[in-house]
Amino acid sequence: GVEPATVHGEGRLGAQGLLTQGGGELEAQTRERLSETKTAPDGKPWKPWSRRYAARAKPNAKLLERTGKMIDSIAFEIGGDAVTVGSNMVYAATHQFGRGNIPARPFLGVSDENVEDIGALVMKFITAEAAR
Repeated sequence: GVEPATVHGEGRLGAQGLLTQGGGELEAQTRERLSETKTAPDGKPWKPWSRRYAARAKPNAKLLERTGKMIDSIAFEIGGDAVTVGSNMVYAATHQFGRGNIPARPFLGVSDENVEDIGALVMKFITAEAAR
């Protein structure tokens, strides 16, 4: 869900605050995709493990959660007037795009629901700016 807006300065939400809130929301949505929904941003479920990999996986293991490092690495960065969400793990790109016999399991991106949540943050920003 959408977190309460961060207030800066004279009781107004600044653009930096909006970017921070948006980045936090996108980061949370990406972590949820990795830990819970196991779907691409377009809603398509990820391909399951190969039978061979599944046979050697630990009991109760989950897709892209073997060590938890991938989920822990998800972070956002603000650059100018944009927010970027990603992972610094070397193997993140392999899972996002696929490689060799590893199918793509996209976790980075924005779903329709994500757009609605971010839209709510933007509307809150516009309303606050219009009221000043």
